Amino acid sequence: MDRNRVKVEKAKNMISDLDIASTLSYYKNLERQDKVELVIGVITVQRILKDQELGYLTQVIAKLHQLFQKDQRFTSKVLFICNIHAGKGAHAEADMLSQFFVTVMKNHEPDPSVTANASFEREKQDYVFCLERATEYYPKYILLIEDDAVPRDDLFQFWVTCLIKSTLKTDNIVELRSIAQTDGPP
Repeated sequence: MDRNRVKVEKAKNMISDLDIASTLSYYKNLERQDKVELVIGVITVQRILKDQELGYLTQVIAKLHQLFQKDQRFTSKVLFICNIHAGKGAHAEADMLSQFFVTVMKNHEPDPSVTANASFEREKQDYVFCLERATEYYPKYILLIEDDAVPRDDLFQFWVTCLIKSTLKTDNIVELRSIAQTDGPP
């Protein structure tokens, strides 16, 4: 079994051990906080190779759930999946995870100004959509993570370090390229 399959199975096992109702309730209660300090949105599209989903989203969400349970630095935080893949049922992995985790879905109504070849423009629109959903919580900080970037174990400590450095140096401009592990896709 290749390395990714092992990681996917581990993440699936962790999620399958969760209670659907209590996990979803936990994340929905986080949404109701008065003052949200940090919102983390995971941007996802369906990823398939040889008729098999790659399981990247499952790995990212499993890791973030684990980190959310342990974190004491950010007392008010929200996690959501931002499914930009068109339509219910079009992204089976995201649909499965939506039983446990708050999920928003972009209704892809084609923008006539965006051609099929303008994928960069479409990607920008997708990021704006997810960013707008994150701002609905009025958080102090927003972190958008792609579904193929498994967070480091020290995500929250690293985030705090970046915030401190950025406040001292650039007045709130943060460079976060190394938040995801750098050993390639999950």
